This record gives sequence, structure tokens and C-alpha cells, in this order.
Amino acid sequence: MTITIPAGKASAHVDFDLTPTDDDLDEDDETISITGSSRSLTFTNTSVTITDDDDKPVLSIADATATEGGTVSFTISLDAVSGRDVKVNWNTADDGSEGADQATADTDYTAVTTATEVTIAAGSRSAIVTVTTKEDALDEPNET
Repeated sequence: MTITIPAGKASAHVDFDLTPTDDDLDEDDETISITGSSRSLTFTNTSVTITDDDDKPVLSIADATATEGGTVSFTISLDAVSGRDVKVNWNTADDGSEGADQATADTDYTAVTTATEVTIAAGSRSAIVTVTTKEDALDEPNET
């Protein structure tokens, strides 16, 4: 596009349409730079920010089963792909809602007591975390 500044004038004005593409991808805001050049004048560059208006994905963790003395993998999932890395802090905790059939940290499984970060990479929908279960000689019902 060429803009002509008439002799004796300090500036010129031009209108143009910029139509961002609407998508369903949660992503960072994006910036478009508008630049120009002249052999004899200084040009002030400017930018336009396109604000992302998409909802952030929702996290979920799927139930899993394991045998004593092994490992159990949990899948942490997004309900939609994200355009950016999603960092998730996770840890283990005893499930008090199960009463006597409750797994106990450091007796039935190796506790992860401090927040541990896992990353779901941009463009992916899930990541897997692993917990180690412990073997015991007790005849007992399944534990959660």
C-alpha cells in the first residue's frame, strides 16, 4: 500500500480493514506490526493487538486402577486443545470419602506431597503422571 503525503502537510491518513480469523483455539493475544519506510521521512511504526476471546480448556483426571507393588498412571486431560503449554500442579492425597477401603499414603502408595508440575504441550490434549503402589501381605478389599 502506498500513502502519499502532500507537499506542505505533516501527515496523511489511510483507512484499511483488518479482519482477524476467528478460531476456537485458546491462545495468547497476538500482535500485528504495521511498518513503513520513506527515503526522506521518519516513519513511526505501530501495532495492533488481537485479543484472544476463546475459553480456556477444562482439566480432568481419569480414574485408574493398579495392583499392589506396581505403578498406576493417571491421565490429565484437556477438553479442548490449547494453543499454549498448560502447566498443571498435582499431588496425591488420601480419599476420605471411601471409609475403611481407603488407600493410605506411604502404606499403600508412595505419597507425592509437594506440588509436582506436569506440562500438557501446546497442541496436545493430555499428559500422564505416575504413582507407585506398595506391596503388603494383608488380605483386604480394593482401596482408593
